[in-house]
Amino acid sequence: MEDTFSLQHIANWQLNPDESLVELPTIQRGFVWKPKQVEDLWDSLLRGYPIGSFLFSQTGQKLYLMDGQQRATSIFLGHFNPFNTTNATKAWAIKGELPVVWIDIKPKSKPVNSKFLIRTVTRSHPWGYQATNNDTKLSVADRNKALNLFKQHPENNTGYTSFKNNTVFPYDCSYPLPLSFFIESANIAELIDKAERHLPEYISTKNGGFNNRHSFIELLKTDLSGELYDIFEAVKSTNNLTIKSNIIENRVLNEENDTENPVLFVRINSAGTTLTGDDLIYSIYKSLFPEAKNLIENIGLNFISPTQVLSLVSRIVASDMESKRFVKKMNVRDFQRRIKNEEFKSRLKTLIETGEIEKLFAQAIEILSCKHNSLFDGEIPP
Repeated sequence: MEDTFSLQHIANWQLNPDESLVELPTIQRGFVWKPKQVEDLWDSLLRGYPIGSFLFSQTGQKLYLMDGQQRATSIFLGHFNPFNTTNATKAWAIKGELPVVWIDIKPKSKPVNSKFLIRTVTRSHPWGYQATNNDTKLSVADRNKALNLFKQHPENNTGYTSFKNNTVFPYDCSYPLPLSFFIESANIAELIDKAERHLPEYISTKNGGFNNRHSFIELLKTDLSGELYDIFEAVKSTNNLTIKSNIIENRVLNEENDTENPVLFVRINSAGTTLTGDDLIYSIYKSLFPEAKNLIENIGLNFISPTQVLSLVSRIVASDMESKRFVKKMNVRDFQRRIKNEEFKSRLKTLIETGEIEKLFAQAIEILSCKHNSLFDGEIPP
């Protein structure tokens, strides 16, 4: 097998999954990185910084990514073009509208440790985060200004968490373009053509001084041509980057499966985002019932993480078995003890596979939204 991968090759694991030999094993958790971590990774890549190696296990020709999912998915998101309706993208562990990575051509401000201003828009923050403090939400005033811009799109007439990712853009910046435009374009003319064809007509930012797509494009062709070229060259330089990999031996995996405590996955993630109890519980459950992975993730209603879903379902089952007693959030050891109980295991599996949990969630959401509450005027927004 190859022991190094280009960024495009890594992105293709999810951009073109049908042609990829790399998959995510069922024991892996979901995508948990925050926008700041995605932005910082891309700043590192554009500066030529090393980002560590990937760890695989191998079965036949298939490679299973044991460590590096967060970095691989962040690389994929930088290559993901939401305006490309013909791609076969299938994200490993993100449901619904995918985050989109942008880059500011000429930022007014940026994080103190960053050379480039990378912007990430998500379903819950379609306007992105603050430019200088990229782990801090926008002010209410800025969010309202962005929301009013987004609502100019005819389909954006519901809650902002349902906006399509090709109708929104980062607001606290100056001259943003999707990073994928740079990656896909062979030259500046092609890049500008993508911007002319795809950017929302109503695009406008906090510090850009332009009010629509046409005025933005004119700036790209004139006043910003130098900065546009510099960013284009910086992005193209990442074509030469490669990420190293290692394969973990099957005997190590077998030993991990036989032990009571999942030590391996705690240690290989100790330098990254810490594994929570919910993450480990979810990994344990997926290793027992691999077929339930999609069922759990589809229950998520686009805003509840799969780990939280399993945590709630486990507590519901435990409560039913204990005469409706309130069951606190389980730790890993408690879940390991309960999952050895065949009745608990069977009830948990049934509740997920029959779809009954979806009905319970729908009922809970209806109650929480106060749709039919005579004491509440209107309903709670998404």
